[in-house]
Amino acid sequence: MPKNLKRSAFTLLEVLLAILLLGVFGIFSAKLLLGIYQNYSLKSQSFQKQLKAQNALLQIKRLLENAQLKSLQILSNPSGAQISTTPKNLIGESLIFYEKLEHFSLHGDFAIPCFHGIFNPKSVQVKNNTLTLDFLKLSQPSSANTTCDFKIPKTALLITEEFIAPQDFYNPNFQGKILALNTDSITLELPSTLRLQPLTKISPQLYFLNSPTLLHFSNSIILEQNGNKTLLLENLSHFSLKSHHLGLYAHLCLEKDSYCASTIIVEL
Repeated sequence: MPKNLKRSAFTLLEVLLAILLLGVFGIFSAKLLLGIYQNYSLKSQSFQKQLKAQNALLQIKRLLENAQLKSLQILSNPSGAQISTTPKNLIGESLIFYEKLEHFSLHGDFAIPCFHGIFNPKSVQVKNNTLTLDFLKLSQPSSANTTCDFKIPKTALLITEEFIAPQDFYNPNFQGKILALNTDSITLELPSTLRLQPLTKISPQLYFLNSPTLLHFSNSIILEQNGNKTLLLENLSHFSLKSHHLGLYAHLCLEKDSYCASTIIVEL
């Protein structure tokens, strides 16, 4: 064979070495890619769980900010003691509260509450065990739309000198069935215990009530409204509330306190 003839093929040894090197690189690349995927998967799962905790806490925050916080009570505490500055873990407990009923009427460029519950004490009229009160006017009616489209609440809560929050929010002795309600006045059945008392002891503000709302805490959080139950969060390990100078401080954790979120519930 001539010496100047160039070799144009690989030897078997070179082919085997190339295959071996590709195999080694393939093994290390596969391990590297698998590690990257596993790390991404763990971070993604962690993010999703953290997001679930924050989302559930946000729903509770909105519920409680729309609640009459004076009505907030732990069901297992019939004495009605207020939530204190010491965090209270509510696992195995239930919270009960009334949501605010807010309806507004448009007066020119302003939205005025259709019923705010503040009445003129001099307007108190009692007849056949019914009580009629005239609401204070917050503004003069204008030619603009002043109608209020709302469902009449079931009950009005009367506040007297003997009233103690939060437990008396659920005491029928302070609740009167609403017979008629508009933006100017209200007529309701006078509770039997108040029929013998001087009505001058009534505070000049009513609370309008429908059915109370409940939050049940166990290994999950369940919202109960009007008899309907909704699951808000699973794998709950901790939920606590404590009083705060702005309202309430809430702390939530799931899966053995691995994923936690906190928020301040402002009393509006």
